[in-house]
Order: sequence, then C-alpha cells, then structure tokens
Amino acid sequence: MKSKSVFRFLVSFFLWGMVLSAVGGAYAQEETPSGPVYIVQAGDTLTTIAVQFGVTVDDLLAANNMGPGDLLYVGDAITIPGLEGVTGILETHTIPFGETLRSLSRRYQIPTSQLVKLNRVVTPWELYAGSSLILPVSQTEVPQLSRAVLAPGQTLLELAVRENTNPWSLAQVNQLTSLSDTMPGDVLFIPGQTFAGPGAFPAPITEVQVSAFYQGETGAIHIFAEEGSAFEGTLINHTFSFYAVESGHFAGLQGIHALAQPGLYPLLIKGTLPNGSTFTHSQPVLVQGLGYLFETITVPPALIDPVTTNKEEDFLRPFVNQFTPEKYWQGLFLSPSPCPTCINSGFGNRRSYNGSAFTYFHGGVDFPPVALEITASADGVVVFADLLEVRGNFTLIDHGHGIFSAYMHQSELYVKAGDTIKAGQVIGLIGNTGRSTGAHLHWEIWVGGVQVNPLTWLETPYP
Repeated sequence: MKSKSVFRFLVSFFLWGMVLSAVGGAYAQEETPSGPVYIVQAGDTLTTIAVQFGVTVDDLLAANNMGPGDLLYVGDAITIPGLEGVTGILETHTIPFGETLRSLSRRYQIPTSQLVKLNRVVTPWELYAGSSLILPVSQTEVPQLSRAVLAPGQTLLELAVRENTNPWSLAQVNQLTSLSDTMPGDVLFIPGQTFAGPGAFPAPITEVQVSAFYQGETGAIHIFAEEGSAFEGTLINHTFSFYAVESGHFAGLQGIHALAQPGLYPLLIKGTLPNGSTFTHSQPVLVQGLGYLFETITVPPALIDPVTTNKEEDFLRPFVNQFTPEKYWQGLFLSPSPCPTCINSGFGNRRSYNGSAFTYFHGGVDFPPVALEITASADGVVVFADLLEVRGNFTLIDHGHGIFSAYMHQSELYVKAGDTIKAGQVIGLIGNTGRSTGAHLHWEIWVGGVQVNPLTWLETPYP
C-alpha cells in the first residue's frame, strides 16, 4: 500500500513538472525582446546604458517592464528601445587596425546604416584602431567569406568569374547597389572558404599587428602576408619602409616625435601583392602623451642661434633619413655607458635655453663621465665622425633599416666614416665639445628620421 502511494506521488510530481515546463515555455515565448538586447556589464547603470545608446532612462524602464527601484545585475539582458530594424545581442568590440565601418558591415552582414545609428558615428575618424564599436550579433551563422582586391581595369563580373562565384551574390554580400558600384583597390568579400585576416586588407594578408604609439617612442607595425608582397607606410609626415623579418612576416618601424601633440593621426599602408595588384588602407591611430620634465639650460647665445642649429640639422637630416636594406643589429641595444642608470638628463625633457620658452626638447640621454670610454650600442657602419659646432665631436652609426645611434660632445674620436663597428666596441672618449655645459655623453637613437627614447631600445628587442 505504501509503495502505491509513493508511485502515485511520483506520477503526480512528474505531470505537475510537465505542466510547469509548458507554462514556463509559453512565458519565455511571450518574453521575446522587441529590439536588440544588451548584456549588463560590471559598472553599468541605467543612466550609463541610456547615455551609451542615446535613449532616456524612462524609455529603458518601459521597454523592460522595470520600475524606478528595480536593480540591475551583471549578466542581465535588457532590451534597448528606439533601434528599429536592429536585432540580436549587442556586443562591444575593439576595432583593430585593418578594419573599417564598411569592412565590419560586410564581414558581419550588418547594414552600414545600422552600425552608424547604433554607434552614433558622425565621421570615419572616430573608428580609430583601439576604439570600441557596438555590433548586433545574431544567432544566425555569419556566412563564410574570403577577401579579394579589385584590380585596376577589372570589373566585378571578371572578379566573380575568377573567384568562381555569382556576380550578383558578390554584389549582395558587399552591399553594392549594382555591378559597377565599386572602385579599383576596393577589398571585397567573396562567398566561400573563410580566410583569417583584417577586412580592409586583401586575402594574402592574414594578420596586422600595430603597437601602441607614444610621444618620443618607437612605433612598430607587423604585417603577415604572402612572400613576395611589398609594403610602405606613412605616419605623421614620415614615410617608412617595411622589411622581411622571415618568410611571410614584414615589419616597419617609425619614430614618433617627442613634441607630437597627443591625438589621432592617420596611419597609411600601401601594399603590392605577389600578383601585382595594389591596395591602400588609411586608419587613424592614437598617439598618447607622456609626462616629460622641464629643464632650464644656460649656454653661449651663439649655440642656440637658429642659423647655426638649422644649418647643422639640415646637414645631418640626409644621413638619418636613409634606409639601409641590410640589418646589422641583433637583439637589445647596449648602453654606451657602463652605468646605464646614471643619467643627468632624460630623453624628451622640455627645455628652455637662456630664458626662452619651453619650445625645445632633449633629443637624447645625457650620461656623466663615470668612465671616459664610449662604446657602440650595436653592430653597424659609421656614416659620420667629425667635429660639428653644436654637437661637438660627433659619431653617427647606421644599424640598418632606418635605425641610427649618435654620440656627441666627445673629446676624442676613435672611428671614421666607413668603419664597421661591433656592439661594445670603444668608439671615443667623453668630452665637453660643442653645445655643452660640462663633460658628458649625449646619446641618441633615430628611427625613421626621428629621435626616440634610446632607453627603450635597451629593454625592447625590435625585429
């Protein structure tokens, strides 16, 4: 008798569970969101979410059947009103270098107009590398897409034939209004096998890595592409070359001027692929400021005369703007002083000479005479070694790929132009020649024609 009672209880429990499940399922169907859904993140409030999406708090409350006293929890899914035509889960993505509004629209098959509305984009300048973009991601699988660049004189129909695809499907995937609605150099998405890589670059390029950019530091760009490709870059009015690190890996280094104003600057990449087709991509990158110190220096007035200083800078500029295809250095640079932390004046310090405004900066690092001998920072070739009015006895060493080291105010020079130098080799003695207020070594590193913080090269290996 007892076993029968237990059996009836279990059957009733099972049936009641099925009823609840059906009711719950019906309730879930009734809760289908009327717009895109945002997943609450740590630190979010109704106010911050409303500001982010350009709606009012009252609209958020109404769309989600919430009251003023209701709380938000991390992971909550809330509907964002006022975004007609936008569906899916709203996810925040960091924009890498090599993506544009158009490429993201094509990659995720989301109309550009939706992305503009959702992110309140006013100008493409806002989509700089490292910025955030909200994308509505649906549960529908994104079609597999590869990429190809439209060559000069090539039509969309010809490209479709080459890629073995339907030209109208090609137009649809790329949101083109007609088969003629494109230009040479445009990177198009092709239905078919997926190839990894940035959407604004053609398929032979599988990856682009861009370093952070800071005042007075070395910027590094890495491109992974088919062997036989060639690239060139331009940043803040300086054009730099890329070189092969190894098969399929290309790198470009460019110095950022210490006085460059923090903000956005276009980074332009031009490329030629092994098949001869070319492309261009320009995207803003953020140059961040660093807190440099201020110094007041007194020197003979003749040594800060613009006629003197400009003449000397004009003379040296052709040297430091050279790009030697051969790389001489290996790994980290060495300090030219036996005490790399014994520094009288650091790189980038803003300077006032003889009471002037702080319009000057210190283009290198000053070491005191803890030892008289000066050693070369890396392997290279001497391109200049002689006496100059401002820099005194001056040695300039080419390390290849647009990288130079400079040694100033020496009392004696031990090398001459054309000499091949090894890292750690003694090249001269510390002195007080030129524009100097006492015996010291002024040491510089130039990258792409720009002075950069040399201490970074003691800690960071560049390819």
